[in-house]
Amino acid sequence: MRSKVKLRKKTKVFLKVPGSTSNLGPGFDTLGLAVNLYLNLEAESNDKLQINVSGEGAEEIKREKDNLVYSSFQEYLKYVNEPCFPIKLSLKNEIPLKRGLGSSGAAIVGGLLIAREMAEKKLSNEELLSIAASIEGHPDNVTPALFGGLNVSCLIKNRVIFSRIELSKSLKLAAVIPDINISTKKARAILPKSVNFKDAVFNIQRVSLLINSFYFKDFDNMRFYFEDKLHQDYRKVFVPGFDKAVEMGMKAGALGVYLSGSGPTIMAFYRNKGNIVTKTIADVFNEKNISWRIVYLKPVLKQTFRNIMT
Repeated sequence: MRSKVKLRKKTKVFLKVPGSTSNLGPGFDTLGLAVNLYLNLEAESNDKLQINVSGEGAEEIKREKDNLVYSSFQEYLKYVNEPCFPIKLSLKNEIPLKRGLGSSGAAIVGGLLIAREMAEKKLSNEELLSIAASIEGHPDNVTPALFGGLNVSCLIKNRVIFSRIELSKSLKLAAVIPDINISTKKARAILPKSVNFKDAVFNIQRVSLLINSFYFKDFDNMRFYFEDKLHQDYRKVFVPGFDKAVEMGMKAGALGVYLSGSGPTIMAFYRNKGNIVTKTIADVFNEKNISWRIVYLKPVLKQTFRNIMT
C-alpha cells in the first residue's frame, strides 16, 4: 500500500521560468540558452483542479489534467510515490507557442518545481532535471529553463550531464518570429532516421568551434559556426525564404543567424546594428507575404526565480 504523506496544503508557490533558444545551429539537442521571455506561475492546493491562463497563446493552452504544467506536476508526485492532489494554477505566459522558444520546456520545469515545493520529498535540481528531460525527450530546453545561462547538455544513462558557458556581455539577441505554426512533433517527424557521415563531421567541427568562440569570446569567424546539416536543411521547408533570410542577416552584420529550436523563429546574434539585421531578415518574410514580429532579447544568466509562502 502507498503510505499516506502529509502534504503542505497551505503552500503557495510563485515561479518565473524563462523560455529558451536551442540548437544554435549545429548543436542539435545539445545547446540551449535561457532568454527573457517568461512563464509566470502561481499555484496553491485546492479542492478541485482549476487552471487560469492569460498572455501568449492563452486560447491554445489546455485547462484540464493534460495541461503540460499540471501533468508534469503529477509526474513528480508519481516519481516520489506521493498521492496527487488538485491545485489552483494561474499561468501568465510571455513565451510564443510553437515558435521554437522553449514554451514546453518552461511548462515542464514549472510543473516540476511546483510539485517539489508542495511534496514531502524534495528531489535535487539534478534529479528534477533528469525527470524534465525524460518528459521533454531531450535536455536542451529544460536545462536553461531550470538553471539559466548557455548550457551544453546530454543524456547519459537517464541522467542529464551539463556544463555552462559564460557569455560575453557584448553579445545581443533578436528573434524574428514569422506567423507560422510548427509543432515540435511535426518538426521532428521530418528529420531523417540516419545522416550522412560527412554531415555529422560538418556539425562536429562547427559546434566545437562555436563553443570555443563563446568560451574565449572570439567572434572573428563565428558567422561560419552556426551552419548546420542535421536539422535546419530539413526543417527549412516550413519556413519560406529561410536560406535568404540567413544570408541577408549575415550580410547586414549579424554574428550568427539560425533556426531557433524547431522553428520557425529565426534568431540572430549581434553586437551592433541589431535593427538593421532584424529588418533585413523581416524583409524576406515581407516578400513572401508572411506577417512577423521582432523581439529583442537578453540572455537569462541566473537560476529560475521562485518565491514560496506557507
